Amino acid sequence: MKVILLPPAYRRQTTPCEPDEKFRRADGRCNNLENPDWGSAGSTMPRILPNAYDVDPDCCTNEQPECFNIPIPQDDEYFTDRNCMPLVRSTTTDVNGVAEQSNSLTAYIDGSMVYGSSAEHMAELRDSDGGRLKDVVTRRHSYLPPAVDAACRNETGEHCFEAGDERVNEQPGLAAIHTIFMREHNRLADGLRRRNRNWDSDQIFEVRFGHSLIPEELAVNNQVLMFKDLFFKPTAVLNSMDRLTESICGDEAMAMDRQFSHSVTRHLFQEEERRGFDLVALNLQRGRDHGLQPLNAYRKICSGTPFTDLSQLFPDDATAQAVYE
Repeated sequence: MKVILLPPAYRRQTTPCEPDEKFRRADGRCNNLENPDWGSAGSTMPRILPNAYDVDPDCCTNEQPECFNIPIPQDDEYFTDRNCMPLVRSTTTDVNGVAEQSNSLTAYIDGSMVYGSSAEHMAELRDSDGGRLKDVVTRRHSYLPPAVDAACRNETGEHCFEAGDERVNEQPGLAAIHTIFMREHNRLADGLRRRNRNWDSDQIFEVRFGHSLIPEELAVNNQVLMFKDLFFKPTAVLNSMDRLTESICGDEAMAMDRQFSHSVTRHLFQEEERRGFDLVALNLQRGRDHGLQPLNAYRKICSGTPFTDLSQLFPDDATAQAVYE
């Protein structure tokens, strides 16, 4: 298995910890002084059990150097015009000759989606004065700054945003939430600056405070649009920030269960009909990519009682039993 290195900004930092450091680091390192790498960006993901790799790299296209495709059966009821769904392998680090997955983000609830998970990224997001985050005023409202190098399909004419998490442009709801966090940071920063004239910009800046829930529809520009038609279209935030936020906060959430909307099981990141992805299939394949052992292996060490029959796992769901069989 080939090892894919993390970009320099997200590689594990080795700078010694200083117990008297005034501010916490953007990459999460040294939050735990006894175990400074725990939860930090670039750290290797820990395992409960050894890996169980059984990966035969196979690519649907030649666009990615490392891939692990998902075969699509000929009798699939929806994906009828192709025989595989591509999946790019996770980034890994060599640990004693074994490829182990690395986390490019921090594991802490530290606002890294707002401020980034590296000192370099945080510096790009930060304004040069007053401890604020960069923003752009459009139509008398504050919005996230434009991204210089974004993966949200610039060729479509979409306005791409820059935020602490690169997924900001995947759909308007995410972009709206990122915008709210940026506005709240700047509101607090402006208030602290007015009340503490002797504080420098560092002191002001460092004041930090499930997939089955995804709906089929979202309100944008006073229209109810299908969620599947909004992937990589963050411009909706510029046109409908208030209504979009109302929809996210006010609409009834989907249940936390095993039922997923077609927006993510058939149309994820779809650019043309029947050419989207299945998020559930990608999640399952990602587990194989990471070499996770079967469920019963974990049950043995957690409860000591592995399942012997699918009816124990799904006692009231014959459909789920049939799928796993």
